[in-house]
Amino acid sequence: METVLVTATITSTIGLSETTLFYREQGAGSFTEEEMVGTSGNEYEATIPTFPAGTVVEYYVLASDTEDQTAVAPAGAPTAVYSYTVAELPEVPDLLINEFMALNLNGITDPAEPSERPDWIEIYNPTAENISLDGLYLTNNLANPMLFPIPTGLVVPAGGYLLFYADGEAGQGSQHTNFTLNNLGGAIGLYGGPNGVVPLDTHSYGVQGADVSEGRYPNGEASFRKFRVPTPGAANVLHGPVIGNPTRTPAWPGAGEAVTIQTTVTDDGPLVDVLVVTLRYRVNGGGYTAVSMTEQTGNVFRAQIPAQALGAVVEYYIEAEDGDAILTTNPANPSAPYSYTVGELPGFAIYLPLVMRP
Repeated sequence: METVLVTATITSTIGLSETTLFYREQGAGSFTEEEMVGTSGNEYEATIPTFPAGTVVEYYVLASDTEDQTAVAPAGAPTAVYSYTVAELPEVPDLLINEFMALNLNGITDPAEPSERPDWIEIYNPTAENISLDGLYLTNNLANPMLFPIPTGLVVPAGGYLLFYADGEAGQGSQHTNFTLNNLGGAIGLYGGPNGVVPLDTHSYGVQGADVSEGRYPNGEASFRKFRVPTPGAANVLHGPVIGNPTRTPAWPGAGEAVTIQTTVTDDGPLVDVLVVTLRYRVNGGGYTAVSMTEQTGNVFRAQIPAQALGAVVEYYIEAEDGDAILTTNPANPSAPYSYTVGELPGFAIYLPLVMRP
């Protein structure tokens, strides 16, 4: 079912006061009125909403000038009307553009040329039946839906995936397209139907980061998001924040010296999507104290452990929670935290002479 745009050229030497589209389902009785809006010059337009397939829709246009003179089209309206019958849309396979990458620098390689890392598009079949791609098309230009006729013989398995390498080298195999993807923004379309113009799925996207994919989440659902960990040929999943190995300054503090803990934290997507980064520390086996780590630049986070007495044993770990409420820690097992002893130097020991007395 589709809306229908009605356009009309309406002129008046003294000025128009009304331009109206009247429409109804055949046999429905009264017409529904829709104001026609001027677009450019003497052109006016209005939209008829969707109707079920097989419905006969009748419509006419009425215009009035500032002296209340009226004209209608077609002549004799509303007794005479224009009409159309809503057509059945052809059945098309239930397939989705599920994930893609438009700037592949360190990801999957080209099976035909292993030294290359092409853009890629993942098609997902959410049904319980295998689906043939015969008669379907891929494109990076929605105004040219038949840009790449998918070669015959390809099948997306039930509940499975099929990758296309968008490398502009269709001669390399049936899963290589004749177009590439623009990492500065563009569109992807999957089309079918008798004339190859029925959209099975389309997606327009913005600027893409290196080695970051964009796909549906939850897997196969409507919403798209970025993925720091792409999953070509597999279900789209979220990953928690990645916490880098922290640094400690000074590395071996003395009594009265505060300690700065610094680390990097990244998450799915080209930008940091971390809500909370926390340093937790304890002294001499006591309870943990939480300190919020503040963001610096370049995904760097920093917090400070206060100065402690000589010989104090300080244990600590870092946790980060992202916008998807996924929590990760470093070390992965907080029960085995990082630690230091105030005033202790690594590898340093004092040996006293042993005196034997008879």
